[in-house]
Amino acid sequence: MNQHIIPEDDIPEGHRSGFVAVIGRPNVGKSTLMNAFLGQKVAIVTPRPQTTRTAQLGIITEPDYQIVFVDTPGLMQPRHKLDEFMLETATEQYLDADVILWLVDGSASPDEEEIDIAGNLRPLAEKAHLILAINKSDLLDPEAVIPRTDAYRALLPEGTDWLLFSAVTGLGVGALLEMILNALPEGPRYYPTDQVTDTYMRDLAAGALPAWDNEEDAP
Repeated sequence: MNQHIIPEDDIPEGHRSGFVAVIGRPNVGKSTLMNAFLGQKVAIVTPRPQTTRTAQLGIITEPDYQIVFVDTPGLMQPRHKLDEFMLETATEQYLDADVILWLVDGSASPDEEEIDIAGNLRPLAEKAHLILAINKSDLLDPEAVIPRTDAYRALLPEGTDWLLFSAVTGLGVGALLEMILNALPEGPRYYPTDQVTDTYMRDLAAGALPAWDNEEDAP
């Protein structure tokens, strides 16, 4: 990840900053979560899988911290050259992150692909702070909450931070942001305080506007 350190005299002592790779299969809610964090639409939200073809940045800057989110293409088994490129892009992002945010669809049980992703993430827990974010809690029956969360937690090292939340309703989004912030190291600002993304507006307009009629990722 390119790190353009911004020298600013007003950065307070103890300022936290870092890069957060948002990892997950297609349509688990990555783009919806990015937009919820930022309070505006900078990531494409669509029922069509694999719309995010390149990594997108979302940047949150407050007086005492700066979080740089990298919204990666959905992880999947490559079927053609485009899939291979997208998988390579996602892998590069989480290898160089301070925090790896693994987003899963809590309305469904983990399958073989999720097990494979977890197997790739486990060794990285020694290099980056790993967080399991179980999305779509609003679609879970109460009696399914414990067995479903236990099933996903069992895929990762014991003690991995985790949270059940809903990106669509906003329930738990603030708590997830706080969990991410607490995992970041002290550091400088990498981007100007008024910048929220490095995705060019023309790219957003070309790919996202038709899809914004749909307010959430398809379940």
